Amino acid sequence: GTYDAAMKGMRKIREHQIRLRVITVLSQDSLGNPDEFYEFFRENEVKSVSFNIDEKEGSNTQSSFYDANVDSLYKNFFRVFLYRRKADFLDMRIREIDHILEGILRKSDSGISNQLVQPFSIVSIDANGGFATFSPELLGESHPLFGVFRFGCFDTLGMKLDEPFFSKVFSEINSGVSMCEQECQYFTLCGGGSPVNKLYEHGTFATTETMECKFSVKLIADLLLEELQKNFLLE
Repeated sequence: GTYDAAMKGMRKIREHQIRLRVITVLSQDSLGNPDEFYEFFRENEVKSVSFNIDEKEGSNTQSSFYDANVDSLYKNFFRVFLYRRKADFLDMRIREIDHILEGILRKSDSGISNQLVQPFSIVSIDANGGFATFSPELLGESHPLFGVFRFGCFDTLGMKLDEPFFSKVFSEINSGVSMCEQECQYFTLCGGGSPVNKLYEHGTFATTETMECKFSVKLIADLLLEELQKNFLLE
């Protein structure tokens, strides 16, 4: 029933000439079927698609992407999308490909932007007026070292910030960003990674590589650089 309802919603969006955007969660099983995914998005006139992996986060304590053999499958999945989109002249943004490609082609003096590590670039608010910032998935999550992620609340008098808690989290996130900048050659493409992934994979914000940055940044960047070196036209 859920699938039929979702497809009905997609048809309504297209009928009203709204550009259809989709977020798709990939498991390892998905990676063997890139052509089926591509055909589905093309036939349903999806104009923007984003891919999340089944990452270890919050209540999801396992991931099928820990398998050592998954890297080549993942790169091939996106290689199929890259080639087929070009062959079809398809108007479809692929977040993982286009975001990293834009970063590779970015002028060196244009700066690095990572909203996930910039306080209040993203603000998430719960039904009771509680709010969090940085990674939106933090809101409402509980962690043994930090407790519940609720940096303050909105009420009739405005925004009230729990400054000690905010400062503790922000300081540790900044430490993680500094570590990434010092250690990772891909830093200019991501600006320090995703705090929520760092926390749930390593137990701290003050760390570097996560599954999210490995798959969404590093492997995609490697794929695009390989194709650019082969003089592949990426229009």
